[in-house]
Amino acid sequence: MVQRVNAVLTGSGAIATEGGTAAGAGGVAVGGNVGQVVLQQIIMQSSAKADSGNLRQRYLSRLRLQCGNLPLDVFGADVDSREPVTLDQVYIALNTTTSLPANVLKQIQQGAFGQWSEV
Repeated sequence: MVQRVNAVLTGSGAIATEGGTAAGAGGVAVGGNVGQVVLQQIIMQSSAKADSGNLRQRYLSRLRLQCGNLPLDVFGADVDSREPVTLDQVYIALNTTTSLPANVLKQIQQGAFGQWSEV
């Protein structure tokens, strides 16, 4: 026997039958064996004129702030969340003009020296 389903949709939306997944206009549909769903919505409002250059600059500025923060609490550090640690606070320039022979580099890799003064 074949089961017959009659459904009527009025307006924007979607219809799902048994075992299906559907979402209406502007909606999110999640189906199957899903362990975790994270939805994030960023709403940016400004009185500034919304030209493409301005939007791009605001996006890049926001992205830079997000990428520059180091979430040290993830690694178990006791960090005051009001004062985040940023990448530019911990960056160390590794500019050097010192050259070492290959055999000395190999000895360093093998742990032959206890102090840099021994190199």
